[in-house]
Amino acid sequence: MKRKPIFPLLSFELERMPTKQLLARLKCLHQCEESLATSDRDESDQATPNTIEFKQTPAWMTAYAQVKEILARREQTPVSKASRPTKRGAAARKTKSP
Repeated sequence: MKRKPIFPLLSFELERMPTKQLLARLKCLHQCEESLATSDRDESDQATPNTIEFKQTPAWMTAYAQVKEILARREQTPVSKASRPTKRGAAARKTKSP
């Protein structure tokens, strides 16, 4: 199965992306192969220019660090569904107070 190409993006382009898209980009970066030597590709296979395909490249390392840095600065939301209603209820009580 052929994956969609991953293109390098500038920091300000990543900042504009929603968290869901950043997480999807991080997942795509994780799915890249380690290096050309460990992949099943031949050296004759032409790679798409300006794409990130292997983890052992400076482009992958830069893209990975950028995504991780931006995600670290984003607000963290609770994962468990049990904690969500209590926060909603607390926010509703604050707005109803005189």
